[in-house]
Amino acid sequence: CQQDNVSFQFTENSKLFTCYNNNTIKAHRNILVDTLAKYDLIKLGIVTLVNPNPDIKYPFKYHTGERLLDEANFVLNAKQEFIAPNYPRSYFNGYLDIVSESTFEEGEFFVTEKTAKPLGALKPFLVVGPPKFHKHLQEKYGLELYTELFDYSFDDEPDLEKRIEGVVQNLLKYKDYSISDLEKINASIFTKLRRNRKKFVDLKYSGQFIPERLMPLNIDDSCYGAVDA
Repeated sequence: CQQDNVSFQFTENSKLFTCYNNNTIKAHRNILVDTLAKYDLIKLGIVTLVNPNPDIKYPFKYHTGERLLDEANFVLNAKQEFIAPNYPRSYFNGYLDIVSESTFEEGEFFVTEKTAKPLGALKPFLVVGPPKFHKHLQEKYGLELYTELFDYSFDDEPDLEKRIEGVVQNLLKYKDYSISDLEKINASIFTKLRRNRKKFVDLKYSGQFIPERLMPLNIDDSCYGAVDA
């Protein structure tokens, strides 16, 4: 079968999670990174805080406020490999993806490439976005939630900080897991990961879900056998 070059593969250097935050003029990304720092989780993942805005003095309580980079020379859109739809070089070094979407206010259900990336990469994910964002993904797009892994009760929380705390509490459950433990989790949900990716690809090419400029995926699911309906 054709080689599938977009899927997560565990290595001895795999981290628990990824969490990319470029434009930190938006409050939810600062709060998210600060909450990760509160529980000393940044060291367990690949976390970026690329452009802290000097005109916005966010009152960090736990993080220093310094820039966090996974690629020292990263400048968004400065060259082809740095355009938003492409996967960062380190994206496949972290298993769970903590997505900070572009919007976070109630009713702002704007789904971008940030949510598309874990779907395409066969990675379970949680989104810091508006209330009921995960319910929106489920009801509008038919995507399946990873209820085996996560407690989604935070999704109904109207308060942004409490909603972010709920996301991070889910991450905390896995902070002591070994790579072997994560591999077992991955095996247990792999069929669901593939179903969600198939839905993502179908929606992408119908123009309903993802901007057309999203990096084309070289995917042939026959590598894994049939996807269960």
